[in-house]
Amino acid sequence: MTPFLVRVCVWIALTASLGFADDEADNQAWAQAPPETGDLKIACLGDSITWGQGSSSIWTKSYPMLLKASLGKGYWVGNYGLQSATCMRAGDVPYADSKEYKAAQAVLADIVIIMLGTNDAKVANWDEDMYREDLRLMINTALNAPATKSVFVAMPPPLYEDGKYGIQAEVVNLNFCGDPVGEGIIGTLIKEMDSPKLHLVDVFSALGGLNLSHPEFFLDSNEKVDYGGKDGVHPNDAGHNAIFETMYAALLKAGAIDGVAESPPPPEPVSSPPSPALSPPLASEPAAAPPDESPSITQDPEIPLTPEEEFAKAFGASSAKTRSGRDVDSSTQGKGKSAGNITILLICVAGLALVLVPGIVKRLGWSATNEKSGETKMFSTSNFAHGLYGSVGNPETEPLIPL
Repeated sequence: MTPFLVRVCVWIALTASLGFADDEADNQAWAQAPPETGDLKIACLGDSITWGQGSSSIWTKSYPMLLKASLGKGYWVGNYGLQSATCMRAGDVPYADSKEYKAAQAVLADIVIIMLGTNDAKVANWDEDMYREDLRLMINTALNAPATKSVFVAMPPPLYEDGKYGIQAEVVNLNFCGDPVGEGIIGTLIKEMDSPKLHLVDVFSALGGLNLSHPEFFLDSNEKVDYGGKDGVHPNDAGHNAIFETMYAALLKAGAIDGVAESPPPPEPVSSPPSPALSPPLASEPAAAPPDESPSITQDPEIPLTPEEEFAKAFGASSAKTRSGRDVDSSTQGKGKSAGNITILLICVAGLALVLVPGIVKRLGWSATNEKSGETKMFSTSNFAHGLYGSVGNPETEPLIPL
C-alpha cells in the first residue's frame, strides 16, 4: 500500500473514532481557537438563545459571534450557550452540571455574561425561591473567580406566545423583569448583591418589553423553522442583532470594553480558487518535453512523490499536472498498482464499517436480546444525536431544537 493510501486510511479511522466517542469525551462541535496572550476574554453563558437558536447561522449571526466580530483583535468571545438549559439546579437541564459551564469557568474570563431563565419558566420547572438562590449562586461564583473584572446579568427576551414549549409568559414578562421593568426578580437581586463589578442588562425591553412591541424580532410563520409555525420565543437575525447592540452598549457604558466598532462587519465572501486551466504558469516552470522524451517519474529518485501525485498515479486521469510541475501519466505508470490500491482501500473501508456499525446501531436506539438470558438492552436516540453533533448541532444543517 502506498504512503498516501496509508494516510487516507489513518485519517478515516481517526475521524470515525472521534465522531463516535463516548458522550463523556464529546466537546462542543464548534470549539473556538484558544485566546491569544493578552486578549480580553468574554464568556457568554446561557440557553439556546445565547447558543444562536433562531438565527440563520449560529457561526456568524448569534449575538456572541456578532460581538466577537465587532470587537475584533484584542478580544476573545466564547459562546457557552446550551439548549434547554435552566439556571435552577433542579431543572430538567441544569446549566450548572453542563460541560459548557465547566468550560466557561476554565477559560478564566475577564467578563462574564449570564442570560438564563426562559427554560426555568416552564410549568414543570418553575420555583421562584429556587431560581433566585441558584441565580445568586451562579453570579457569586463568577464574581469570586480570580480573573473576573465584570459580570453582566441580562433580563431575557419577552415571551410572545404563552405556553410555547411549556413556558409561562407571566413568569418571563413579569416575574423576571417586573413592572416597571427592572423591579422583578433579576433586577432586585442585582441591587441586593450591590457589587461594583455587577451590571444589569435590559435585553427584555430591547426586544419588545411589556408591550411586546417588536414581534418582527422573533421567528414567525413566514420563516423556515423545522418545528413549524410561529415561535415567539427564539429571536431571528434581527432579534440577535438587537441583543448584540444591547450587550455592546452595556459593556461600553460600564467601561468594560473600548468603543472599537458600531456594528459587526459583514461576513467576507468565500472565494473559490482559480481554475488550473486559467492560472498563469509559474515563471520557473520548465517547458514541457515532447511526449516521447518526457522523463519517467520512476527514473527520478531524488524527487519524492507528493500526495497529489500518489493519488493521480493510483486513481487519476491519463495525465495530471502536479504542484511540482511534473506530469503523472497513469496510462503508462502505476496501471498494475492502481487496481491493487483500489482493492486495499475497499478492504479498509469495509473493515471500518464493521467497527462503526455496532456503534451506530447502539446510538440509533435499536434493541438487542441476549438469547441465553433473555435480557433486552435499549439504547438512547438522544445519545446518538449528541454523539454525532455535540451540544450545538450539525454545522451543515443547524437543526432548530426547542429551548
